Amino acid sequence: MIKKALIFSIYLAVLTALFTLLSLTALAASMTPHGTARFETPPATVNITNNSRNYQTVWRDAIRAWNRTGAFSFVLSKQPDAQITAQSNPSIGASYTGFTVIHVNNQDLINQVTSTLNPTVMATFGYRPSQEVNVAEHELGHAMGLSHSPNKDSVMYAANRFVSIQPADVASVQNLYATQAPVSNGTLSAVRLRGTPVVRSHHSSSND
Repeated sequence: MIKKALIFSIYLAVLTALFTLLSLTALAASMTPHGTARFETPPATVNITNNSRNYQTVWRDAIRAWNRTGAFSFVLSKQPDAQITAQSNPSIGASYTGFTVIHVNNQDLINQVTSTLNPTVMATFGYRPSQEVNVAEHELGHAMGLSHSPNKDSVMYAANRFVSIQPADVASVQNLYATQAPVSNGTLSAVRLRGTPVVRSHHSSSND
């Protein structure tokens, strides 16, 4: 009787461990990828003043979209030393609708970010205002530390135009910022670049 109870207990323990492993695997698979680079603590300040009125609205809408998720908080600032400079500039290349440059220190903490939208390219390929906001949300995702996603139904898909922030994107930010970061020593060690290719037509274009 005792032997049967012991075998049953072991069986339950194995099933529990297997279920936990499968759940964790499914969670990892469903989350948008991210690296180790992150801000020490949210919120992060964002300066959007280096834009036309139209693109200030685009950035502001993207900031509001991320803030509504509760996963991270962006705060608008007019200070030149804001942690994130969100701007528009057609000189980042005809193949890109957006581009983000991330400066990290030797602890992989983000010191400063410049995220840029390309208004000329988006106008050329007929991006609607909501699609421009999607690209801005994508660049802010990079600014927080998210990587490109292979999932076309993610705001972080490399050539995204049509998709806004999804639960998998929110889960990734929550996962990245779930633990306390090391205290920053402010030493610059690396610069990372993230580009968002043009999507030429509805859901059928390839990456450039």
